[in-house]
Amino acid sequence: MKRLGQIRERWLSSGATLGNYQPGSFGTLSRRMLVGAIAIAVAVLAATSARASDSGEISELKAEIRAMNKRLSEMEEQKGKVRFGVLLVCLTVTVVVVVVVMFELLAWIIG
Repeated sequence: MKRLGQIRERWLSSGATLGNYQPGSFGTLSRRMLVGAIAIAVAVLAATSARASDSGEISELKAEIRAMNKRLSEMEEQKGKVRFGVLLVCLTVTVVVVVVVMFELLAWIIG
């Protein structure tokens, strides 16, 4: 219970680290955190400027993707035309065969 009171007291006094608390180490820690934050900010800025310089390449890639999608849709449309043609030919052949068989059967029954 006494240890919990010590931890709470350190936390409230902004020394929120467990173990031995030394006032001098907090300054070093804050300096290191500041240097880390600056390094992250510089890295983010560098990445942002790199993205901006690559925007020409990105637009070229987008144009290539659009052209490829157009070619793919044209190929799918062509497949659909071929399938419809095959279906139409099959139906026509079926109708002709049924009509011929029907009239042959009618001639055989009458004859």
